[in-house]
Amino acid sequence: MNLEDLPASEIARIDAVCLEYEVKLRDGDADFASDEWVDHLVRKHGGQNGDVLRAELLAVRAEVSGPADMPNALRGNTDTPPLEDPTLAMSSPPEAPSADETSAVPDVASQTDTPLPSVGETVGPYSLTGILGQGGMGIVYQATDKRLNRSVAIKMLSVSGRHRETLTERFHREARAVAALSHPNIVELFDVGSYQGMPYAVMEHLRGITLLQRMSPAGRSQRAVKIAEVRSWGLQLAEALATAHEQGVVHRDLKPENVMLVPKSQAASGLSGGVAKNVERLAQSVTSEHDPVGSESILKLFDFGLSRVADENAVEIAAKSLSEDASISAAVTDAEGHAQVFGSNVSGAEKTRIGMILGTPGYMAPEQARGESIGPSVDLFALGCVLFEAFYERPAFAGKTPATRFAAALAANPSPDPGRRRDDIALADLIAELLKPDPSQRPSAAEVARQLRETDPNLGSSDGTMDLPAGSIAVSRRKLLAVGGLGAATFAGLGAWLAMRPAADLSGIRRLGVLKFTPSDASNPQLSAISGVFDEGDLLAGLVVNELSRMSGVEVTKYVPIVALEPQELIEAASRLDVDAIVTGTLERASAGGDAPLDVNAEIVSGATGKLLWSKRITIAAANNRFGQTILAKQIANAVGRRIDEAGAKPPSESEAFSCLIKGRVRSDPDSTEDLRIALMCFEHAIQVDPKYADAHAGIALTKLAMAERTKQADATSLVQAAQASLENARRLEPENPSLKLAEAMMGYQWLEDYNGVLEMLQELSRKMPNDWQTHHQLGWVQLMHFQDADGVASLRRASRLHPTSQLLRTDLTRAHWFTASPTRAINEATATLETHPDSTWVRGLLIDIHESLQQWEQAAAYDPVLASTSNMQAKDYFAQRASRLLDVPYGPYGPELNQAILAIRNAHGGSVGGGLSQLLTGLIQQPPLWFSRLLCRHPTFAFASSLPQAVEYCPLIQPNS
Repeated sequence: MNLEDLPASEIARIDAVCLEYEVKLRDGDADFASDEWVDHLVRKHGGQNGDVLRAELLAVRAEVSGPADMPNALRGNTDTPPLEDPTLAMSSPPEAPSADETSAVPDVASQTDTPLPSVGETVGPYSLTGILGQGGMGIVYQATDKRLNRSVAIKMLSVSGRHRETLTERFHREARAVAALSHPNIVELFDVGSYQGMPYAVMEHLRGITLLQRMSPAGRSQRAVKIAEVRSWGLQLAEALATAHEQGVVHRDLKPENVMLVPKSQAASGLSGGVAKNVERLAQSVTSEHDPVGSESILKLFDFGLSRVADENAVEIAAKSLSEDASISAAVTDAEGHAQVFGSNVSGAEKTRIGMILGTPGYMAPEQARGESIGPSVDLFALGCVLFEAFYERPAFAGKTPATRFAAALAANPSPDPGRRRDDIALADLIAELLKPDPSQRPSAAEVARQLRETDPNLGSSDGTMDLPAGSIAVSRRKLLAVGGLGAATFAGLGAWLAMRPAADLSGIRRLGVLKFTPSDASNPQLSAISGVFDEGDLLAGLVVNELSRMSGVEVTKYVPIVALEPQELIEAASRLDVDAIVTGTLERASAGGDAPLDVNAEIVSGATGKLLWSKRITIAAANNRFGQTILAKQIANAVGRRIDEAGAKPPSESEAFSCLIKGRVRSDPDSTEDLRIALMCFEHAIQVDPKYADAHAGIALTKLAMAERTKQADATSLVQAAQASLENARRLEPENPSLKLAEAMMGYQWLEDYNGVLEMLQELSRKMPNDWQTHHQLGWVQLMHFQDADGVASLRRASRLHPTSQLLRTDLTRAHWFTASPTRAINEATATLETHPDSTWVRGLLIDIHESLQQWEQAAAYDPVLASTSNMQAKDYFAQRASRLLDVPYGPYGPELNQAILAIRNAHGGSVGGGLSQLLTGLIQQPPLWFSRLLCRHPTFAFASSLPQAVEYCPLIQPNS
């Protein structure tokens, strides 16, 4: 097999081993060119592709060192024994020193014939007062500038032998690079000099902690990293990089160890006026805008030892000793006063592994890892890695060795946590842009800073999600290989890239969806999984959702019948439901008979990877038995570290009534009048089985009110009256029933004009029923009627998340954006939805509504497939056609009277709303449709009504002439 025949991940792994091997060879150690070393590497890293690895290693050896029998003198300078290197995963042959022995940092004095100055001595105008840290190639002193009486840090390079010239040049290059930069988030260089031939640099003495320490488990345990804090870090680092890149300086080794968090007071002290003002401005923005928890630190970027100026074209080759401590690092003192030095890489496993390509595996861009020509985009990739780690609380490219981190960066994109992504979609998307494999697709540092300033961290979005059509959807009917068969064998076909993606942590699940439970024996007709048939698998899933909805701390989406068995199908289903994980599984009868117990194999699967996170086999009573499904739901809740609130509606005396209730709730879908009709039949059957079942009475009331919203006024009146009767029945049986309270709230503001009382009622219900999409949907509209725009949009967004397959809810959220003065955003959202759901009448009607309100007749006509859209279309030509299409493509679910009213108002003056419409408005007020109050308050077409006394009397939330 040839290298090109291997999977991408395997090629990357072999390349990483060869890369580190090449570093060893270029370091000049003849031992590494021996056949014994090649054999050792093949045994350790070859695996099934040992022959391929051997061929690649020999090719590297021939390129760097020549044939194995070449004299040492021709292979490179070998006058100085190489430093031991603990960085390679290949380590050493058995007889070599142990890892502990090889990881020891050589004493600085052994590297030079010139003695280092001692504490108490003077170097130029600086009095050395202590040692902050030292590494293999240098030392960092704490000193006092006797001229200004300020504490500084002095980094002194101390090395001899074959690397001295290279390292000294690199030391001076960093000094020049840093000296050219002036920014409050870049360590300030005060002075440079030489002490007995050893160069030194004088810089700020930073007191604080590194970003690595802040993001560590210990750091997070002291104070959680807030999203605003991550945004603040990103903004500061982006602005620092923008300044560096403008000066032609590329850092090349941005990582958490090279970023310091220092107190604002220290950051601004001793700086020039202009820089101090910038620091103060940034400090204020961090506290007030980006860090509401009041962080008292700002960032300092240091260690430009790997930086290069833009006109340096050659790929830099560095010996291993460069990785020990050749770079200028910022000396710091931690909170306890202990001296530390960061950037010198003396921390064992966290040492910078720099070989042929300078940088740090895990933060290096793919082109940097491959040794290609690089530019500022490598810093942006590293920034993406840092922000990914801060935001998702795990490295973007993990691995125990540099080789595995190299391979991860070369072979795959990091997998974001869907739940965490929803906490700040704009930030998550920006991080993803920074981590693009193609450097040309990454934003610039200035663009990153701009986006972080302009995007609102509290603004969610419904963009980018894929909705399933209403009803039952079969992603696949392929059967699992065995009960609980989502094991390693099932996942093998996804390829190496999937194996590298981390599974979600059960305790980190924030959004959960439930799929259809499928039969373990597909030949059993009683357990058929045919799409569109509501069977026992659907009922069990609906029962589980009913219980899990009372779980605190996790959003549980409405159940819609979806079948997904293969890992990739499970991933797609989770993406469409927009959840972190999904509950699925198999079921089978323990014995013959419809009432026989069920053996259920319940599983929780990661939505990101399709991998099994948890599995439990349990025997329960038949699926319509509430006790059995309660046990199953509690097991699932326990698995994700949550509990189910035991308080709830009173259970029925008959299990059949309960199963009918669940069927009704599953079928109750606002997108389909037919589904609402079937749901109503289920609730009515539950009443026949148990006339005292309050939940079923409330279900009837809710369904009839939903149906009344979109029917003509005469039918709506009879539906509302019937709903009122069901409400009375439920109130008599169980006055505090949550579904009853929701129906009362809907009746209150849609029919009885009780706006203030309803707002409080719905707010309380949203706290009691956080996973009920209907509650958040109604609350959102009442909040919009109170002109609480941000809260209203947020509630409608939550409703759409809880029922992600509903096109009506998605459209209502988009409609709310339009009503709150964002027509462009609404058009963009609706157009994007229409691309994935071209048959959605709701979306087409909304787009027509918006374009008509803007008097864009040609664009409005384009969204009706029947209307003839012509260039420069006039209002009279448009409305002549539109009237005949109103029933087929209504503006919204407002009912025929309100849809007709919108058309009439616009048509009255050729689309320009004016006077003479009070008679139409009076007629609507006398017999108001259920949607009337919402449209009167917020729909742009009814804006003229704000000056009419009739409207103000009917809707007191409207302010005259506002």
